[in-house]
Amino acid sequence: MAKHGEYQVGRGWFDSSRKGWVDKPDKLTPVVLGAPPREDQREQVRAWGKPRAFKEREDMESLIRLRDSDRVEDRQTFDKIAKGGMRIQMHDYEAAKAAEANGG
Repeated sequence: MAKHGEYQVGRGWFDSSRKGWVDKPDKLTPVVLGAPPREDQREQVRAWGKPRAFKEREDMESLIRLRDSDRVEDRQTFDKIAKGGMRIQMHDYEAAKAAEANGG
């Protein structure tokens, strides 16, 4: 991918804001730099790569108890409550809980 203001023979100058080529350099969109990041923003970015600690969620634990119950009424209640995305969240929660239990 060409960089903003890069010239190529037969194409012209690349304008990254237009995502295309212009025939004259004075038609290039001016580049305005933003303010430098604040320290709290830098700290937030540094934290992105760090793994988060697992926290138990009471709502997920109660759904797991309903699903794994011996009572038919509890399992039927679970089927009514847990639809689509909630089941995916439960799966992700259980996977994270298992990973935490296995030391990972």
